Amino acid sequence: SIVAGVVARQQEFDIIHSHDWLTYPAGIHAKQVSGKPLVIHVHATDFDRSRGNVNPTVYAIEKNGMDNADHIMCVSELTRQTVINKYYQDPRKVSTVHNAVTPLPQEILDIENSKDIPFDVKRIFYLYDIPGGENRGGHAHKGCHQILVAASGAFDVKVSDGKNEKIYRLDRPYYGLYVPPGVWAEELNFSSGSICLVLTSHEFDESDYWRSYDKYLEFKKA
Repeated sequence: SIVAGVVARQQEFDIIHSHDWLTYPAGIHAKQVSGKPLVIHVHATDFDRSRGNVNPTVYAIEKNGMDNADHIMCVSELTRQTVINKYYQDPRKVSTVHNAVTPLPQEILDIENSKDIPFDVKRIFYLYDIPGGENRGGHAHKGCHQILVAASGAFDVKVSDGKNEKIYRLDRPYYGLYVPPGVWAEELNFSSGSICLVLTSHEFDESDYWRSYDKYLEFKKA
């Protein structure tokens, strides 16, 4: 934040943009020095990253940035509602600006349900803005089929049936990994800027998940 203050004193500019929570302190300092408006970007909050086990220090940094921001841009309406309801921000200064995504490869666009893949696609979503080296996933589905695709970048997928484990490397947008129901899957070692495309056979249903590996193993042993 000290460097941001020095830059703010020396440069001419109209607005300050803090791209994520790690840069909020620098943005606040630049605003204090320059008096220019601060706009912050919220890709995800610690409620999302920690699955509800929020780190108080991170929360304090996030909230201080939001409190001092003149406007807050969120990547989804879900994130906007979290900012409003969990960080107690004025809805009038919080807006949703969706991220652009890399167009789907033609191989994906040409997929025919139940012909090229073993199910009809009911839902498509992306995992993105994941720091390099981070992991995601860590669950199994009771009835939902999935196909994972590295639409951009690369990552590993570790799958387990409760007895055996195997790791697959996904690094091409025209390859997909089929994960049937009852298989535990974790996405590991994301390269910076990676995008994981997920095709599923079901709409989202929290009751379809095993999120505890111990409970998953209990089911497999039953």
